[in-house]
Amino acid sequence: MFLRYVILRLLTVVPTLLAIILLIFAFKAFIPDDFLERTLTESVTQQAGLSQEDLVKEILELRKDLQLDLPLFYFTIQSSILPDTLHKIYPIEKADFIRDILLEYGNRENAENYVLQVFELQRSGNFEARVLGNQLFGITSPEAIAGFLGPIQNTPIVESFKAMNKFKSTVSPLVPAFKWIGPSNQFHQWLSGLLSLDFGKSIVDQREVSIKIKTALINTLHITIPGLLGVLLICIPIGIWLSRLKGILRRVSTTILFALDALPLFWISLLLILFLASNQFINAFPAFGLTTVNADGLSLQYLVLPVLALIISAVGYVSMQVAKAINDEESKVYVLSARALGYSEKDVLWRHVFRNSLIPIITIISGFFISAFAGSLVVEIIFSIPGMGKLLYDSVSMRDFPVILGVLLVISTIKIIVNLLTDVSYKVINPTVNF
Repeated sequence: MFLRYVILRLLTVVPTLLAIILLIFAFKAFIPDDFLERTLTESVTQQAGLSQEDLVKEILELRKDLQLDLPLFYFTIQSSILPDTLHKIYPIEKADFIRDILLEYGNRENAENYVLQVFELQRSGNFEARVLGNQLFGITSPEAIAGFLGPIQNTPIVESFKAMNKFKSTVSPLVPAFKWIGPSNQFHQWLSGLLSLDFGKSIVDQREVSIKIKTALINTLHITIPGLLGVLLICIPIGIWLSRLKGILRRVSTTILFALDALPLFWISLLLILFLASNQFINAFPAFGLTTVNADGLSLQYLVLPVLALIISAVGYVSMQVAKAINDEESKVYVLSARALGYSEKDVLWRHVFRNSLIPIITIISGFFISAFAGSLVVEIIFSIPGMGKLLYDSVSMRDFPVILGVLLVISTIKIIVNLLTDVSYKVINPTVNF
């Protein structure tokens, strides 16, 4: 039965993980093209001494590395008037101009001829021709185009515009077309990379995303795992002690724990720095400076304050929930029966009450780990720890989308794994739990 339960839970992980992958990719797909292109351009222009030709070459190479020259998915459904290669055109403004002209006039041959004439003007050696090309670029309204072309007669650009406007169709752009792309698309390549733990390259520094995430993940785990152990060792005894209290002492203790629970994590972190890492009080620990956790443990001193901040922020809530879980079990009939049979309070607590209250306690503890891991941003920024939260923050600030997608996927996967282990723990504690 236990093995069957575990297998069934594992089978639910696959569709859940696939749904998360699809949602994360959808986030990538809905990033505006011009926003992404601007990010690529800013990243490449940081390299000094690049000519305009080299700049374009670098951007095209980066687009290829990021697979932006591929269609998004296995198939496309778009207007039949649009070509299938718009995603390959750079810069993106040209692709948008072509798309807008085709959708506006609905005659592909004449519209493409007009667009080519505009591009030809932009590349012309004649200054006035280049000015006219730049004026026409991005304009689709017949009236606006006619206004710029009014003084000009019998030129290719005028003739192409007249032909395009004369055979304008409002029906053709409304006809949809389905096209099967196959595996040569962004989603397939991205998913294939994920299976081999290849998240692509960073836009900002062209480093492997997997390497950046691995380094950040190690640092974050060095905070959250000791934090989890600290919560277990501190909050469970406090919760048991609290469940034994009565009267005024219980109310005073609960008030103190409520006050601790109300303290924001960033405020706790700042207080720890003030009292334990400054010359004004006790300068016992370094507050900043961690780059990575060394194998010889020399950098562990940098982890004391952030781990302590996580533990203090959780003491109030977790301890009260442990006490509540124990008190809820004590009100059940089997506990009253055990006491009536003459069992000591110690036996009742450890042999019956505590064991049966482990399920809500495990839920609370796993929830703390997930929230501490996903919410490590505050601690990592305050203590300058290069973990997952800080990596995500920096990546969002620099619009490094491959890193953002990778971090989101790793955090989501860890949450799924923790939930899976939590459910399996339920079955271990109580074999009657079913899928």
